[in-house]
Amino acid sequence: MALTEFIMRMLIIALRIVMSVPAATALPNEMITDLRGFQIGQYRDVAKNELGEAMKKDKYQDGFEYEIYLVNRDTSVYMIFEYSPADLAIIWSIQLTGRINYEADFKGLKLGVDQSRVIEILGSPSRKENIGKYGEKWEYDGTNYSIEINTRGKLSSVKITDASSTLFPKLDANKIPTFGYVTDILKSKSPSKVKELLCPDVEISVHDSIYFFKNSISEEIKKDHSGIFKLISNLSADLEKINTSKVDEFEGNIRVATKQDPMYVMKIKKGNGIKEIVLKYRFGKYLIWEIKA
Repeated sequence: MALTEFIMRMLIIALRIVMSVPAATALPNEMITDLRGFQIGQYRDVAKNELGEAMKKDKYQDGFEYEIYLVNRDTSVYMIFEYSPADLAIIWSIQLTGRINYEADFKGLKLGVDQSRVIEILGSPSRKENIGKYGEKWEYDGTNYSIEINTRGKLSSVKITDASSTLFPKLDANKIPTFGYVTDILKSKSPSKVKELLCPDVEISVHDSIYFFKNSISEEIKKDHSGIFKLISNLSADLEKINTSKVDEFEGNIRVATKQDPMYVMKIKKGNGIKEIVLKYRFGKYLIWEIKA
């Protein structure tokens, strides 16, 4: 066999091998919910409770409202919170912006770092938009965040939005946690672990009182200002005693309500302070939206 013919056959074989290898699986959508201690979906009042009075507030023509809060008194760093007309009581987006070297609490980046460092951490953006004197806005497909690079090539802003319906448009019943898993987390006495299982606007009903987070989620984890984590720990004391195979002790079912996605309800029929745990599909997973005791 001639050498050139042998080489051609080897090239054909190699090409077939490459073509037979499955394409790489697409990266899963990424939803960042926390920025500088605050969490998308928390009640609107947490911004005021944490940062004081807003320096400015207004609304857009499409019904969205916004509030601007100073983080530093010299006005070099501030936060902007937006609220959707679908629910003006809930934080829809969070933006941190400023002109100095400041910890953004976002993927290890700080405001003021060079754009080369941003690309190193986030990769190249899917799109760039010229925003005049503010520089460029960079957007990343499959995520809920965008950034701004100022005219000096430095990171000047980070913004996250509630893109749940876009990134996770379909409910996934396979993500409903087991009662055993819920029990283990609620009884863990670890605020950081419990937080990961809670909707940011979770409400706990005890008799005639309703408890919810009143401060940024990071401050709640540190100091439990609203008493949510202590309350959950106390109410969950006997959850492991529930036998989910007995219909007189436990029942799990789907709840359907008008203009709401179906929710999953865990009913504890006897032997515990908690009577009902309601889970809602948020951020691509089922989280506890309500606890009734």
